[in-house]
Amino acid sequence: MNAKYKPQFVPADKPIDAFSLLDENGNLHKGAEAAMSDDLAFEALRLMTLARIFDEKSFSLQRQGRLGTFALIFGQEASVLGPALALDPACDWVVPQYRESAALFRQGFPLERLALYHLGFQLGANVPEGVGILPHQISLAAQVPHGVGLAWGLKLQGKDGVVLD
Repeated sequence: MNAKYKPQFVPADKPIDAFSLLDENGNLHKGAEAAMSDDLAFEALRLMTLARIFDEKSFSLQRQGRLGTFALIFGQEASVLGPALALDPACDWVVPQYRESAALFRQGFPLERLALYHLGFQLGANVPEGVGILPHQISLAAQVPHGVGLAWGLKLQGKDGVVLD
């Protein structure tokens, strides 16, 4: 092979073993510890279920022409909620894109406001005082510059906080 076109990523000599804390029955392996408390796991399940139900109703309304642009979170609930659970809603921020309803609910954004947003009402875009989110974006990656600006602003003000976008 020509040195000019040498591959950048060469596979490992052998496959990497899969990592799992659970056995085939869903029980923790001996010596493993759960990363979440029972209360936090219950809260995660509640928020993922809420996001799924919100999706089902919203998707139905969208197909009837009664709701605007809507993208499902279906099947991605845990990937959205996992990082959100690591945040402290009292000081951290979420700069969301679509499909992130679970993170919005975790931050304290009311379900009713999100529904109003998708129905085209201005009130739906108004973030209640004390809820650390910016209005969510529909366009791909449009929230990234806002997240960077928010993080920089927090740093300049000497405030603690994490920005998730």
